[in-house]
Amino acid sequence: MGKLRAMLLAGAAVTAIGQAGAQENDDLEPTTQDEYEDTIIVTGSAYQRALADALNEKRNAGNIIEAVSTEDIGKLPEISIAESLARLPGLATNRDRGNGTELSIRGLGPDLSNTLLNGREIVSGEASRNVRYEQYPGELLTGAYVFKSPTASQVEGGVGGTVDLRTVRPLSYSDRRMVVNLRGSYFDLGDDIDDADTLGYTGSVSFIDQFANDTIGVAVGYARRVQPITTARTNVFPYVNSFSDLDGDGVVFDFPNQEFDGDAIPTGFEYLVRGGEDVRDGAVAAVQWQPNDQWEVNLDGFWSTFDFRENQRGMRVLQLPFGNSLFDAEGADGYVTALSAYQNENGGAEGDDFGLAIRTVNEEFTYNDDLYATGVNVAWENEGWRVEGDLAYSWTQRDAQFVTVQTEPHYIDESGTPNTYDNGQEVSFRTDGGVGSFTSNVDLTDPSINLPFTVEVPDSDTTTDELLSGKLDVAREFTGFLTALKFGARFTDREKELVARSDYPYLNPADRRAVPGNLLGDPLVGFGSFENVPSVLTYDIYGVIDELFGGIDPQQSSDDLITGWVVEENLTALYGQADFEFALGAIPVTGNVGARWVKTGVTSSGYQLIDNGDGNPAAPQPVVYENEFSDWLPSLNLSFNLTDNQKLRLALARAIARPALDDLRAGIGIYNYGTAEGYAGNPFLEPFRTDQIDLSYEYYFPNEGALTLAGFYKDVDTFIVRQTEFGVPLAGQPDADTNQLTQPVNGTGGYIQGIEASYQQPLSFLPSFLSNLGVYGNYTYIDSDISVNPAFVTGSYPLPGLSPHTFNGQLWYYDSGFEARFGYRYRDSFATELGDVPGQVLFNDSEEILDFQMSYTFQEGASLEGLRILFQANNLTNEPFQTYYANEAARARYEEFGRRFWAGFSYEF
Repeated sequence: MGKLRAMLLAGAAVTAIGQAGAQENDDLEPTTQDEYEDTIIVTGSAYQRALADALNEKRNAGNIIEAVSTEDIGKLPEISIAESLARLPGLATNRDRGNGTELSIRGLGPDLSNTLLNGREIVSGEASRNVRYEQYPGELLTGAYVFKSPTASQVEGGVGGTVDLRTVRPLSYSDRRMVVNLRGSYFDLGDDIDDADTLGYTGSVSFIDQFANDTIGVAVGYARRVQPITTARTNVFPYVNSFSDLDGDGVVFDFPNQEFDGDAIPTGFEYLVRGGEDVRDGAVAAVQWQPNDQWEVNLDGFWSTFDFRENQRGMRVLQLPFGNSLFDAEGADGYVTALSAYQNENGGAEGDDFGLAIRTVNEEFTYNDDLYATGVNVAWENEGWRVEGDLAYSWTQRDAQFVTVQTEPHYIDESGTPNTYDNGQEVSFRTDGGVGSFTSNVDLTDPSINLPFTVEVPDSDTTTDELLSGKLDVAREFTGFLTALKFGARFTDREKELVARSDYPYLNPADRRAVPGNLLGDPLVGFGSFENVPSVLTYDIYGVIDELFGGIDPQQSSDDLITGWVVEENLTALYGQADFEFALGAIPVTGNVGARWVKTGVTSSGYQLIDNGDGNPAAPQPVVYENEFSDWLPSLNLSFNLTDNQKLRLALARAIARPALDDLRAGIGIYNYGTAEGYAGNPFLEPFRTDQIDLSYEYYFPNEGALTLAGFYKDVDTFIVRQTEFGVPLAGQPDADTNQLTQPVNGTGGYIQGIEASYQQPLSFLPSFLSNLGVYGNYTYIDSDISVNPAFVTGSYPLPGLSPHTFNGQLWYYDSGFEARFGYRYRDSFATELGDVPGQVLFNDSEEILDFQMSYTFQEGASLEGLRILFQANNLTNEPFQTYYANEAARARYEEFGRRFWAGFSYEF
């Protein structure tokens, strides 16, 4: 890869940081208004134009798609591309720190969908393949497509669907454009968080121009976002067997494979407030050359950097069920929802891991992402022939680190040595209404008794991802039944690596002392929904680390070596596709049929560690595994033009999604402390494979609206899940009958089916001012018989990411430059892939998000023509993010992000 990488980087240096030109689906080239066969013409608001442009793309596509279009250069309908995409039928986003980050498509999570940038596969800083959409500034995008049914010519890799983010092509515009956007933001939760500000801003500038008689186009753009991090949460840890009916209601939890049942009791709980700042910079640039009708050359690229720094402070209680007297229990359905615990004299949290551990925590999480993408695309067209070549390169690196400093209550013995309490500590918790209420009989703000004893750096990791791709497409147009033949080839060479490091400084009791006064901060005091929690000691995190622990120095331990990995993936794809049209009686029919063959080669490198419990584990040894598989992916897309305004579409296809790259890791740790247990990745995983059918009916109103109904069915032959297998051979372990190996495996599959309904229309038929109203809404229902059986968890659970019901609605009003709209989004509960508590499956609770936007655009002829002022409010009801375990009574996380407001302007020169 080295020589080609150098060539591409040299090309990037010539073209600067850029936009994109490669369009791997030539049915969806950027289209001007007069090029549509069936076109919806809009003269209303910018938002109406964006909806209509997206509808035009859907109407004229050769397969089943959804689309998001910008209102103008640098103006997405929503604050981010993820939230814009989440408004589409069948799509949903999760909220991470209040931001839309990843997408599920038709009930399938982010790892089962594919994301492209201008038709090209793109790298990701996540350990898997998932793309975080906040990496891509919406101000630098012109829109996005969501392909729900594939064609043979499209890049494979998504069984849920494929998202293709698009940036501008400068020759798509007929004149020079320059647009400046600036918005200030206010996050109201920041008023209560010392580590957070309330204010931020988003700004961008875009420039497009054409030269040499409109044969050369240049586009450049830059965007910057600075926003505070503001969240507060309570969290209840996984539940275990108490072996007693603690609340005395005669109902206990049925724990499989255990001799005695009892109420389920959490192992602990925490209250945490997070504050900080994230800064994102992005840039695009493009050079497009069309010297004549035959040749077109695009040089392009993209750059983004993300700098994230977050402080997290609060209290954490561990070992609640062990070595304590438990009383005042309340519960529901066998789960304890309120309880008090008193530490018995035979406890001693630190000495023998028995009894309450009450800790204050001051933590920092940081990461920095850098992403570059560049490429060159050359197309030649003449007398019905089209030949297109594309070469692209992308690279990203993420450096992430989590640091926690923890204290425990101490008393000073007669010799002057600090000691932790072995009895007398008392805590209580309650989770009524989701939010936790906690108490402690220890003053957690007193620095003389809450002494730091450990620093933990479990993760100080570097992830790099590098991808080189090339393709060649050839097409020949015909007249008659066969309208085009297309064939081509594509290759990719991808290498992803995770380097893990850690550090665990610890102070012996005799070396512990209070935090120096000059390092203390103001105590963390509960507020708002979190008033019923103890106040907590805060301090300068790195000041304490340097002063009391002598600093930190994360290095690669033996466990880090087996956690790290390098995965190389080489793909070769060939395809053939025929486009056709004919009449079925009086009904014109268009479509395409084809097949794509793809071969995937995987080389996974890592380390093997054997620890037989004798205190002398063997040095980790390198291991390398190779795997290869190939797939035929046939597809058929038919479009029946029932009338000028009605279409019926049918699509049949086979699709694949390759395993998450971190699941393919080669590393394995084997530990024998009586029974040999192995923990590993699985380089021999097969991809997710589906056979799918889609049916869609589309009715287009004369006045810019449409009603669409769709149904889909996917037969998934396997679903990857982490499971424990018994009786497997493990290196260095002779008794295979008792061995256990936990790793990702290809589990059983099943079906996913659903229906989607969408309606949008300006209500111009209403009387008076009501004629300025418009509506947009969609509803999705999804059902599946797929269940997963994760390791260490008893029972089966629904498909992760699948919400049975989702609904999106928008009501807008427009009159002479003034525009206002309300947006509502509902997502049903679902088993989450965000499970940050090992050992139990988490469910995201249902949520309802309400947003509002208002703007005024100065009209043509006004002295301020080209100026638009706007106001936007997100999460108006301060909807919390909530999770629970297998039963809704077993609450886990309750987190608030607060309301967020933006105000600013855009100006087009």
